[in-house]
Amino acid sequence: MKKLLSLIRKKPLIIAALTIGLCYFSIMTLHAEEGSVLGLVLVRVLLTIVCASALYLISGAKTYESFGNRTGYVLKKFLGFLIFSGLMGLLYLGYSIYQHTPLIEHWPRELLYSILLVIFVGLFEEMCFRVIINDALIYRFRDQKSVFVWVAVISSLLFGWIHVAGASLSSPTAIAQAILKTLSCAIFGLALLILYWKTRNLWGIALAHAIYDALPLLPTLMFGGDLGNYVTDTSVEGALTTAYASIGVYTVQTVVELFFLLRLVKVLRSIDFDQLREEW
Repeated sequence: MKKLLSLIRKKPLIIAALTIGLCYFSIMTLHAEEGSVLGLVLVRVLLTIVCASALYLISGAKTYESFGNRTGYVLKKFLGFLIFSGLMGLLYLGYSIYQHTPLIEHWPRELLYSILLVIFVGLFEEMCFRVIINDALIYRFRDQKSVFVWVAVISSLLFGWIHVAGASLSSPTAIAQAILKTLSCAIFGLALLILYWKTRNLWGIALAHAIYDALPLLPTLMFGGDLGNYVTDTSVEGALTTAYASIGVYTVQTVVELFFLLRLVKVLRSIDFDQLREEW
């Protein structure tokens, strides 16, 4: 068994590619059949297990040994993103109350499912689109100083693209939504990647991701909002207003997140990348 694991670990890029491909295929094919928040939770739990296993094959126990290292530091440095996310949640909550929108039936149960969802989305997405890509590229190209540049570009753009994959891009407004959402997610992902480089704390970045998602998502779900798609198909009657609203939201989100990303430059400069390449 040890010889088999040793052989497998010599192919980190193959492990990473197969894992990401499996996760992508699962999300694209199972999304239409999930039908409920609980279904979304179960799929993400299974994908988290798959990613955790793949990460162990790539990195061994190193990542899990520092699983919760400096969590407070990660959350502190990510606080600007979380405050912005909280404001978005408060705006939706205030609008729903103003409109006298009723809470959904069995909302306490759905709230519990929603909390589980954001936790496992945070864990799964950080493992799959941040940590696995990072570790696989470092282990394969450890001797190249540019490896961290490639990690940043590949992981951030892939993370951004996955949020709009499969969307209909049949109109200029749909394309604009897709571009802005991809950029927003890429900036968000790059910020978490910097904090992962600094701490190697998988739980910290997963928790920050989960909180960021939860603050606007939970009130949305409690008042019957749809998870929906990130790109509105304007061929549907009455959808043009929603599309323009999404463009506005994504534009603000991109600008604000870029501002908070730039505030992490000091953290980035404090990282000894030569030491990381040697010790990772």
